[in-house]
Amino acid sequence: IVPIANVLLDSKYDEYAAFANGTWHASPRFDLTVGGRLAHNKQSAHEVLTSPIIPNVTADDNSSETVFTYSVAPRYELSKHASIYARVASGYRPGGPNVIPVGPGSELVPPTYKADRLTNWELGVKAEAPDGHLWSAELAAYHIDWRDIQLFEIFGAGTANAVGINANGGKARVNGLEFSGALRPLPGLTLSTNGAYTDGKLKDNTTPEVGGLAGDPLPWVPKWSGAIHADYEFPLSTDIGGFVGTSVSYIGKRN
Repeated sequence: IVPIANVLLDSKYDEYAAFANGTWHASPRFDLTVGGRLAHNKQSAHEVLTSPIIPNVTADDNSSETVFTYSVAPRYELSKHASIYARVASGYRPGGPNVIPVGPGSELVPPTYKADRLTNWELGVKAEAPDGHLWSAELAAYHIDWRDIQLFEIFGAGTANAVGINANGGKARVNGLEFSGALRPLPGLTLSTNGAYTDGKLKDNTTPEVGGLAGDPLPWVPKWSGAIHADYEFPLSTDIGGFVGTSVSYIGKRN
């Protein structure tokens, strides 16, 4: 048996970051937390392909990016056991080098792809029982604007040299609602649940190679998900504790 080709891909990722955050207590019930992070990453990929039937290939790809992210989060205490908060924050995923395919047209493959970035607006409420133990609950709604979203692209589709690479699409948006709660009816027993509704869609048409259209749902994102947990802690001796628990989780269909 003669292999078609042997491929060695050696890659390296380095990131350096500086970050800071602080909280201003404007009043006994109101505070404001602000944070920022400046990061720089460098990536390299060295690809070697050896084959008895096609010419050997060596490729070196490099990328580097500097990204600033931030968070602004005001919070107001309605009482000692309930508060509302808002948050505006940005985030990103690093880009990087692509694996270069072999064959005609490989020179057209983008050697790198960019970071995708997002801005998240969130509004939520947190509350707990007056004693802080019997129950607790959280509810949050959010909206995300996504730019240069990273998607999987089929380069050379329909040919013998088709290969998957990372690519950037246009814009996307996500609207969501999340909740969680816990009930502690007996000492050691905790019943908890969490769930989420997520509506994520592309806002722009992608390239034909990606195959996405404005209004398409985001890949791998279920509209509904949730879980129910029951946990019980009990003493086995004065020095040893026991634990038993069970969970049921649900993830809706994903494209």
